[in-house]
Amino acid sequence: MRRIVFIASLLFCSSIWAQQVPMYSQYIIHDYLINPAFVGTRDYYDAKMTNRLQWTGIDEAPRTTVLSAQGPLKNRKMGLGGYFMSDRAGHIKQQGMYFTYSYIAKLQGVNLSFGLSAGIQSYGVDGTKLNLNETGDQVLSNGLQTTWVPDGSFGLMFYTDRLNAGVSINQLYGTKLNFFKAGN
Repeated sequence: MRRIVFIASLLFCSSIWAQQVPMYSQYIIHDYLINPAFVGTRDYYDAKMTNRLQWTGIDEAPRTTVLSAQGPLKNRKMGLGGYFMSDRAGHIKQQGMYFTYSYIAKLQGVNLSFGLSAGIQSYGVDGTKLNLNETGDQVLSNGLQTTWVPDGSFGLMFYTDRLNAGVSINQLYGTKLNFFKAGN
């Protein structure tokens, strides 16, 4: 019993980190957004746009829009791609632009793709859409506050004509967001 209490206290007393990533629900249509190793794995170039509106009819409902383009290079051993993402949910806005490079190794009947994305993201808080209980808050103003941070992701994928399996790691940098001036 003491071990359980000790472990539970460690879990509740330690620091917690979280990610704020957009929700992509069209995985089959837009596989490149989930794993950068998908770039250049097909024999053609493609450009796609998806728009996801959650909770239709509700003001300030979450909305995610993505525009991407990707394809293989001439030698079919590498791929290049890029995408622009915009995610809005109420008073919070997130936008990003990414460029991706992938290398494809052809083994005996199996292909192995490595993908690396690098980009920049803008996070914003719109204070004009907030109703504060007390006016005159020195930290949260009634204006738009934004910050820019670097971002990146890595992906690995095994694929054949009939099957693909992969793994990806998003938000490699884990950058802290600083909206406000020092001292506030």
